[in-house]
Amino acid sequence: MHLIAEFYPDDAADIADEEWIAEGCSRGWVLLTKDKKIRYRARELEALDRGNLFCLASGNLTLDQMAQRFIDAEAAIFRATDRNSVGFWHVLDRGRVTKMWP
Repeated sequence: MHLIAEFYPDDAADIADEEWIAEGCSRGWVLLTKDKKIRYRARELEALDRGNLFCLASGNLTLDQMAQRFIDAEAAIFRATDRNSVGFWHVLDRGRVTKMWP
């Protein structure tokens, strides 16, 4: 696992989303975020041309709850990436994921 802060200063606050998405895809990483709006932005989706990005479906969670959602969904995330070369996914409760794009 890698944190964005390991590669970009200030947790990539000054880095365009399409830049870190493209970088993560080029490294073959599974990307995790809480920014649901990425799904509606053309440049970010174009950067996701060869990878998978998993986003929390609920924005009203504590940091511990966010981490637990990703942990609970780990098996579903790996199954999804094994079957799909590209996609934007929502991470739901009880370890579920659902493909939102394309």
